Amino acid sequence: MVLPQSRNEAAASEKFDVPGVVLLALGLLAVVFGVVKGETWGWTSAGTLGAIVGGVVVLALFAWYETRVAHPLLPMRLFRNPALTIGTLVTALNFFVLLGVIFFVMLYLQNVRGFSPDESGVRTLPLSLASMVASPLGAKLTEKFGARLTMPLGMVLQAGAAFTMLTWSDDSSYATLWPPFVALGLGVGMVMSASSDAIVGNAPVEDGGIAGGL
Repeated sequence: MVLPQSRNEAAASEKFDVPGVVLLALGLLAVVFGVVKGETWGWTSAGTLGAIVGGVVVLALFAWYETRVAHPLLPMRLFRNPALTIGTLVTALNFFVLLGVIFFVMLYLQNVRGFSPDESGVRTLPLSLASMVASPLGAKLTEKFGARLTMPLGMVLQAGAAFTMLTWSDDSSYATLWPPFVALGLGVGMVMSASSDAIVGNAPVEDGGIAGGL
């Protein structure tokens, strides 16, 4: 209702990259399967290493194939831009930290401290509230100082939060729990604003949709 319609008319006649979709899906599936099974099978077991290595090989094949197809699912030429490449890597690391920390925090609050799921959720509200504040703040800082300031600053906040959580014990007071939540929320929100700008802002206009998906 608000945004004007935007279409890439030049792409209307392009064929959909089905082999690229299949290779990407298989590669990611194998890597994730290996990581998930690592705890059960053992991290050095043949099954775990085989799945992860096999997935990486398939992903490498995907990248090679994408450089040789006429209409690739993910144009590898985008990664010739260093800022876009760094933004992509930082985004991946950002979600790795966020989801890993949330997984750990919920296990800690429920299994170690004995809180119910609802009580645990309420105690992590500072994280959500801080990320809501950080997104527009990060956008303003990125607009004024660029992603070179906001991305490292956000990652430092996340690192500080993660290392602080290592000091928690089974009787830590809530006064020691909520500051890392705030730092993590601020860091995640700032990184997402800066990295999104680095990815989409450095992609050609005609590849804006692909950059957004990336």
